[in-house]
Amino acid sequence: MLELEDYNLLIPGFQTQNQVLREYRKFYSDEKIKRIGGVTVFEIEVIK
Repeated sequence: MLELEDYNLLIPGFQTQNQVLREYRKFYSDEKIKRIGGVTVFEIEVIK
């Protein structure tokens, strides 16, 4: 699980949560997005 701030660092140019979530939803389903303690977290697969 990555926190939203980490995800912003991974993808330059995505500054707001809505932009990140919009891009994320192009590739992943909504059930992978969770709110934990006021922080939006979502699962991504890291391909090495």
